[in-house]
Amino acid sequence: RRRRPDHRHVMTADPPRRHHPWVMLWPLALAQMTSWGTLYFSFPLITSAMQRELGWSQTATNAALTCGLLVTGVAAYPIGIVLDRQGGRLPMTLGSLGSGLLLLLWPQVHALPWFFLLWIGLGACMAGCLMEPLLAVLNQVFGSEARRAIIASTMIIGLAGTVYVPAIGY
Repeated sequence: RRRRPDHRHVMTADPPRRHHPWVMLWPLALAQMTSWGTLYFSFPLITSAMQRELGWSQTATNAALTCGLLVTGVAAYPIGIVLDRQGGRLPMTLGSLGSGLLLLLWPQVHALPWFFLLWIGLGACMAGCLMEPLLAVLNQVFGSEARRAIIASTMIIGLAGTVYVPAIGY
């Protein structure tokens, strides 16, 4: 019950939800598919060409990816705190935007130290936009229906290799 200025009691309904949770699931799943396809599946396809062109070893390029994945793991804890306190909108948005900007910079990298820095930055961004934040958001939003949402989104995300490996290879 809420009081009007004239102090009469009026029953008001809770504010309506902006959308049904399943409506938000599909854009999130497609964004995840794009993130996995561009951030993860692109690596071996692009770095093999970089190794040939720039004379870098496979060990060196894989070490850059490993550094990025270590940063992803380290950044997971603080990002998890943000997810618990504020939800997933900020970390997932910043992670996606940051990843997109760094992917645009990738072709400009011609020195191995810069390649390592690129992947350290991508690692921080991946902690905010890949599967772990998605799972936290789905659990928060769907509650007892989270299992169904996770299965549905995983089916879409699983197409990342099917869609992006040929596209990037082309």
